[in-house]
Amino acid sequence: MVFVIGFGLAAGALQPLLWASRTTRTRIYAREALWPTRRALWFRLVAELATSGLLIVTAIGLLWGFEWAAAVHVLALGMLLHSLLRSSGDFVGRPRWAVIALISALLGGTLSSVLLLWRAGLVIS
Repeated sequence: MVFVIGFGLAAGALQPLLWASRTTRTRIYAREALWPTRRALWFRLVAELATSGLLIVTAIGLLWGFEWAAAVHVLALGMLLHSLLRSSGDFVGRPRWAVIALISALLGGTLSSVLLLWRAGLVIS
């Protein structure tokens, strides 16, 4: 359970930092990241921040032993999985191997967390 809580807190805390570093170094425009409009970019940013917040809240809930936290944490991990799959699509045709390695590590951590929660019997099977 320590891995699940630590991964949730780390992924939740680092996701906004990744976006902050990405936006300050290189201005993100819709056409650069394969978004059809600037509005779609803002929706994506709000979804990423919601995922981050939910990961942190549910990881703290798991730490404090709340019953609802495990099921909602799986939802947050599903949101993270969607985000990772969507983010990997941003680099089609222009691979950045450091980013691909980071996405792969986060994907492994996400799937491992779901498996650990399931094996602990905290998630409905």
